[in-house]
Amino acid sequence: MLFQFLHRIAVACFAQSIRLLVRWSCGSDLVLLNLFIVFTWYVVDSYAGEPHIKRLHRMTTKDLAATDFYSSRKYKTSKAPRWSPYSTAFGVVLRFSPVLLVEAVEWPVHNADGEWGPLQFSNWLLNQRFGRRKHPYVAHIPKVMSRAHFAEASSIWSKEFLDTSEHRFRGGRDVYSAFLLTHLVVERAREIMLWSWIVGTIGADDDTWGTEESEKAWKILGGDESTEEIRVTLPQRATLSPERLESLFQEAGEEPPKETEYLLCECCISPLNPSTHHPIAGMDAFPYGMLNGPPLQQWPRVSDGNHTNQEQFSRHSWANCKVVREKCFGSRKQASAVFKHVAFDATECGDCSTHLDLLSLVLPLNWFTVINALLRASGAVGLSAFLPPAERVYPPSDIHNPPIPIPGDAPVLLPLTNNWKTTDFTLHSRLRAWSPVHVREWVLRVFSRYNYVVGTSSSLPC
Repeated sequence: MLFQFLHRIAVACFAQSIRLLVRWSCGSDLVLLNLFIVFTWYVVDSYAGEPHIKRLHRMTTKDLAATDFYSSRKYKTSKAPRWSPYSTAFGVVLRFSPVLLVEAVEWPVHNADGEWGPLQFSNWLLNQRFGRRKHPYVAHIPKVMSRAHFAEASSIWSKEFLDTSEHRFRGGRDVYSAFLLTHLVVERAREIMLWSWIVGTIGADDDTWGTEESEKAWKILGGDESTEEIRVTLPQRATLSPERLESLFQEAGEEPPKETEYLLCECCISPLNPSTHHPIAGMDAFPYGMLNGPPLQQWPRVSDGNHTNQEQFSRHSWANCKVVREKCFGSRKQASAVFKHVAFDATECGDCSTHLDLLSLVLPLNWFTVINALLRASGAVGLSAFLPPAERVYPPSDIHNPPIPIPGDAPVLLPLTNNWKTTDFTLHSRLRAWSPVHVREWVLRVFSRYNYVVGTSSSLPC
């Protein structure tokens, strides 16, 4: 009896710590609810309840935010408005530490029954799908995890989510949902950006990648026939300039965050004004690409619209890197193969994460590449250089077979597979369900699924 009593107390403690922030569609405020996950008396694994969050059908895709007991109490005492974890204009607000990076371990041993075992295992799952890297630790503060992203993650890692939901106690092979979904959003945003440019823009309709496509890509990145290595610098952007932030929040009818500072973003803003015909896509930098040089103490600010310090800005190690033509493009014959190599196999090609030392920065930086290069080509805001030409249709259409609009509720996204090596990323495999279709429209729809902004909040726990 005493044993059962103690276990019931433990269950109550864990259930109390699993709090959810829910914004109901009929309400105007985030309502803090205690959701007691249905555990049997012997289940004391809080991770086991998280896979069932997607079953809360009353909520829409942007209505769900999960946190732990400590940070929810801290959050209630702050004066941050409800838009701190999410905004219509910029999507989810992510807060993770550039100082504390999580290794990938398939079978965690060290602290396996605590937090770090599930963290390392979840990072291993991410690496199997998106390429090898360390991911930054996610802060213990309110974070939005939508039902759509939960459903996406549970489709990709269905077995792992099912196994976790059946665990009685915490273990090293639990899925850490908050960590996994946070980085899923960032990785999927990067994935569609590179796919859009390599497969959707440059690659041929039949997935061919020949000399013409290779030379075109290298020229866009700043190289020429005599160039085998190019140097890259990150451009300053104006995506998060004060004037733009104020305008977008005002148009959305939302109050700007009081205790959260936006540092860099990736977003595809749906038209808030009926007279606007197309979404506005924007990005400042890929945050993980900054983590391969000297350690960062905090995320840099790269998009406040202040270009007076461009020279000083370009001398930071995280803003400079290099890329080698043979390593990134080689002699591959399919656009999808080039994409898989740049995005997942040699992630430094997509991220440009081979950082230059400070001595080399005294040389002029005249070349730019992949994400950084295309950001510069897109101007101060927007992602125009990443996007396929507006006139590109797949497969080519004619007057008797015009392009069809994509249904509003259609699940438009890249493959829901758990290993990039065995995944088909060809144009045909992605767009055949809506053929013929405007490729740019399809890409923008995918972009809009993964809006995020990296923020910092000094008054909240790390």
